[in-house]
Amino acid sequence: MEDDSDMNIKKEVEVSTRNEGVDDDRVGERSVPGLGDEEVEPPAVGMVFSSEDEVRNYYSKYAQHEGFGVYRRSSRCGDDGKVKYFTLACAKAGKVRGSNGNNRFPWRQSPKTNCKAKINVAVESHTRVYVCHVVLEHNHELSPGKVHRNICKKSGIRRVHKRREGKEQVGSTILELLHPTAGKKLGCENLMSGEGGSCSDQLSNGDCHILFHDVGHSSVQEALKSALVKRAVGLVKSGMVIGLGAGRTLSLIVEELGTLIREGKLKGIVVVGTNYQSRSVARQFGVTTVDLNDVHNIDIAFDVVDEVDFNKNMLKGSGATHTVQKVVYSMADMCVILAEHAKVVHRLGSKNPVAVEVLPIAVTPVLRRLVALGGVPEIRSALRKDGPVITDLGNMIVDVGFPNGIQNPAELEKNINVIPGVVDNGVVTGVATAVLVAFRNGGDVSVMNLEKFVEVVLGHRCSSFVL
Repeated sequence: MEDDSDMNIKKEVEVSTRNEGVDDDRVGERSVPGLGDEEVEPPAVGMVFSSEDEVRNYYSKYAQHEGFGVYRRSSRCGDDGKVKYFTLACAKAGKVRGSNGNNRFPWRQSPKTNCKAKINVAVESHTRVYVCHVVLEHNHELSPGKVHRNICKKSGIRRVHKRREGKEQVGSTILELLHPTAGKKLGCENLMSGEGGSCSDQLSNGDCHILFHDVGHSSVQEALKSALVKRAVGLVKSGMVIGLGAGRTLSLIVEELGTLIREGKLKGIVVVGTNYQSRSVARQFGVTTVDLNDVHNIDIAFDVVDEVDFNKNMLKGSGATHTVQKVVYSMADMCVILAEHAKVVHRLGSKNPVAVEVLPIAVTPVLRRLVALGGVPEIRSALRKDGPVITDLGNMIVDVGFPNGIQNPAELEKNINVIPGVVDNGVVTGVATAVLVAFRNGGDVSVMNLEKFVEVVLGHRCSSFVL
């Protein structure tokens, strides 16, 4: 920790100049003899040097002549990142380091004595560096004629900048390996989100999908969906009762099932749709559909999600069908979730609100209770008609944002559902048997289980970005 004198450089400069008899507020400039002589003049306030290296060489030579080592410490930088002042202290500055039996390696430098001897150096420009504070007294015995070790403690600000530059360079290297694009330099400056922030910042917050920056291309999205469909259909056997959610990916599954049924590769397949769209698509491709009330159990259920975290907790509700979908989950022996890599997040609620299905007559009291839970509720408005969105069950949807994300998904799911007037909410915990994640791996598309994806892709490739 720095002395009080280090924190008040300007005051000490003024006091020192008055003591030297200088009339104005500027430090008196003096020549610096002794750089080539055997005898070296002791440092004094007002000494002017042409560079940082020159003042360091001078003080090092003075220290060797007097018999102590030099310890460079506590440099300060301005807003432009340039050094404004630094301290050259005795090598025995700082607290005494006691012996510790747990230390594997003993300290090699001289024991500390909390020596206060030092000089403070202000950097006015590249060509003018001057001494603004001096303490000559040592609290230990000096040993002239011996070679003393000089220690350099780098500026903390410089270390931070260097570490960040290294991380950004690693990020650029990984992106080039994952996305070889001819004629285009891939760097983290091209990966900024809409709200800004560096590659390191976004990765530390769980947004690892920025590694796959071309996910917005329709061809890439279709390739990811096709890979998920192929993997999902491979799990289906003849005679199964299948639960299906809604969405483009699930429609592709129905289409593929219809093709296999017509070819005779699958028989006795029955689909339980969660809304009008899924049932209509199934009938379109010749797949038999039944109502939830007509089956005792479901062999396997497929669905997509808005977000899924590393523990298979999910966030649903963009299609306003999450209530029926959760009923399907409860009846299924296996629940398989299909997700593109961009849907995998470190914390739920980081990008999407929680959808809450509410009885129309109870909207106002429910809104008050949601605010009490720390949420920011908003009634979802319809896009192609005036007024709110109305679900297939005749209820309204309230979207609840949580600025800091969802800390405990299971607890939040329970707390929202116990509010009178709430039918169900879009937080889903403890039901996913498996989560299949599709991602682009170089020029190919791969599908992995969530656990392996987190370990191999996010854990291995993103470990260098963790702050």
